[in-house]
Amino acid sequence: MLPEEVKSLVHDGYTALMDQRCHSAEQAFSQLLSALNPSELKHLNLRIINYVVIIYGHATALLGIGQPEALTKAEDQFKKIIEQYQEERFGCLAYYGIGKVYLRQNRFSDALDQFMKSQTMVNHKMVPGVLTWPTTSWVIEETRTENLQLILKNCIEECKFPPEPDAICRYQQCHGHSKIQIFFTDPDFKGFIRITCCQQCRV
Repeated sequence: MLPEEVKSLVHDGYTALMDQRCHSAEQAFSQLLSALNPSELKHLNLRIINYVVIIYGHATALLGIGQPEALTKAEDQFKKIIEQYQEERFGCLAYYGIGKVYLRQNRFSDALDQFMKSQTMVNHKMVPGVLTWPTTSWVIEETRTENLQLILKNCIEECKFPPEPDAICRYQQCHGHSKIQIFFTDPDFKGFIRITCCQQCRV
């Protein structure tokens, strides 16, 4: 891949992300990740942190798509950052990202744990510093510590005082993301099934 191609795809990815065109952003970042080899970044004037930012962009695009499969992939990408790129000090943003995935799934207590981990890292100054999208001068706003702190504060507040669920699952072997609360906004919510008895039986 040529440097010009990298620059073009990064531009396509982050501008699509800014415009909420998450499918387009996902395609651009996915193309970059499949073409780039982390061990061969030097000849493209890129560093490992730039590669991590591209993973983060891809995960954020998947989060924006919001479908159950996309959210699972987003969580995997954020976890990859935490597990494989600790030296880049990007964990605070990855935990924030996982928290956003769980928040999208209305898993408020799970999301709160992730946001608290992120906040702890920020408080201990375990942050990557202000970063731009690779090959550009466009700052990733959540890499500004004060911005991330404010976002986390709002997310933590939301998780501490979640809305009442629309329904509760009473099935004892329920496997719905390990939560029994049902919200109409759950990504995997499929609506209702109405059962009508025509035999005058008693339930």
